[in-house]
Amino acid sequence: MTEVRLFLLRIALVWVVLELLAATQAMTPEGERVAWRWARAAAQPLALAASGVGAAAVEVATAVRDGSQLLVDNRRLQLEMEELRTRNLLLREDLAALREGSRLLDTVVGLEPAAVVGRCVFRDPTRGRMEVRVGSPFTIPKDTPVLGAGGLVGRVVEARGGSVWVQLLTHPAAATAVQTANGSLQALATGTGGTDRLDIQYVPRTADLLQGEVFVTSGADGIYPAGVPVASVVSIRETEEAFLEVRAAPGVEFARLRVVLLLPGMVKGARPGGWQ
Repeated sequence: MTEVRLFLLRIALVWVVLELLAATQAMTPEGERVAWRWARAAAQPLALAASGVGAAAVEVATAVRDGSQLLVDNRRLQLEMEELRTRNLLLREDLAALREGSRLLDTVVGLEPAAVVGRCVFRDPTRGRMEVRVGSPFTIPKDTPVLGAGGLVGRVVEARGGSVWVQLLTHPAAATAVQTANGSLQALATGTGGTDRLDIQYVPRTADLLQGEVFVTSGADGIYPAGVPVASVVSIRETEEAFLEVRAAPGVEFARLRVVLLLPGMVKGARPGGWQ
């Protein structure tokens, strides 16, 4: 059976060869050799396929290029939006600072000629320090009182050009001579290293003191002008010592301060007339 198949295959091959030879000799009515027409007919599908593949490749390349450009444009728009958001936040912060500064100046009537407005650029209430930038043409002296919305902030400990470092009331080394609003009780407000607490020391056990009562500067320390709000009493506890344990909350929210007033040249012990 195998020999028969081989014989038939050989006959078929010989027949194909003869047909091809005949095709190379035969002519169509148009004068074209039959073999060339066969070759062109066989190659036409391949050419069409190749053309389709090329067109598809061009379309893919165009799509990739357009997609890359869209990604670039999208990234550029995102950056522009972020920049606009940042500018908007800065403008809102500047506007809030201007409003806060205006309210602060209105609060301390009579201090405008001596006051220098400073912008808070760094706050570290837990360590009791703050950096303030001022546009004053002269150096701010050490121990210059610093006021904020709500009352006393602290004092200047270092100034380099327009950069001023402030020691907050909450600093562990800070101590401020205070008194009750009516002046009947003198005490000392000391920092605790926290952000929301002062210790009011040397309050006698016999003192008539209530929760919520406000302590103001007395001017006895020779640094701060008298009458500036410092803190309000939060808790009072009796001890076995001669003095009460009094805790107070500062009148200023140090973490939210945007603008402060520095009082260089302020007369020690002078009482600002505008504190409510």
